[in-house]
Amino acid sequence: MKLSAIVRYLNLIDSMLEHNARQAVFGELEPLHHLITTHDLQYPNFTKAVDFNLSQVRQAIERFDNSIVNLRSNLIKEVGTLQPTYLEDSYRIYLEGKSQDSVEYLLNRRLVLSSKSEEFLTGRLKKYSDWRHPGMILRPGLEPWVDMLVGLDPLYLVDQDLALFHPIKDKFNQHYLERLRMYQVQEVGTQETGTQAILHQLPDHQFGFVLAYNYFNYKPIEVMTQYLTEMYQKLKPGGIFAFTFNNCENAAGVELVERSYMCYTPAQQVHKVVKSLNYEVEIERHLDASNTWLEIKKPGTLSTLRGGQALAKIVDKSLKISNNSK
Repeated sequence: MKLSAIVRYLNLIDSMLEHNARQAVFGELEPLHHLITTHDLQYPNFTKAVDFNLSQVRQAIERFDNSIVNLRSNLIKEVGTLQPTYLEDSYRIYLEGKSQDSVEYLLNRRLVLSSKSEEFLTGRLKKYSDWRHPGMILRPGLEPWVDMLVGLDPLYLVDQDLALFHPIKDKFNQHYLERLRMYQVQEVGTQETGTQAILHQLPDHQFGFVLAYNYFNYKPIEVMTQYLTEMYQKLKPGGIFAFTFNNCENAAGVELVERSYMCYTPAQQVHKVVKSLNYEVEIERHLDASNTWLEIKKPGTLSTLRGGQALAKIVDKSLKISNNSK
């Protein structure tokens, strides 16, 4: 049986449990029982029967609840049995993608979100666009994040291939491009390559906000953990790391793994890593059936020594060259 079928069944049960049947039943029965047992007119035989039958209802619902708990426990056990295979498959998907995915494919691998989710993201990002702190975007791609985070100063752009920055270079003029800091990184420190840090070129304790949108969705939990570990060193105290991931506690997320499209990253495991690294969860939101947005904070208060935004004269590179040649 596919893991997605089990998770979907579990999702359906959990969605129905949210309605709290116990509360609904007793919300109707308890007031009636109270009326019968406290009213001035008393009919002992009937009152005794009401008491007895309500007690029977309580016991029946308790047995029903226990049977649901046992069913959920069995489904969770089955998930745990199948999970190692899906984790291995995720690493395979990741390795195959590293060697086969073209720049064009990576740039066009975008998420389709509802207008409500897009509005939510826009609001969150504008909140963090603050010139007093440096910022970072992992794989800006074709998304409008640079426009929204233009206030971060400086703004670092990070990806695994310099060709992935071409849309940014084509979009902005040379004056603004000189304010951006573009870095190519290699994902190392994983099973097959060694132990060097991925972000070793970037400064420590400098970033107020970091964004990884639609980036961890294609990373196995091992690589995602490495990024989270290293990013803790890059953030200022109080700095925020916001990212999306393929939440495989939802059936739609597991189905994407089964189609070899995204990686297996259940929210429970992601939260376990986040907690172990001493991050604080600021906000979590499900953007669609599989995609979850998480903002985590490095403990502390975000502060800066900047008293005003730095101003500088921006000169065209060609002018710099001609002046130096004189």
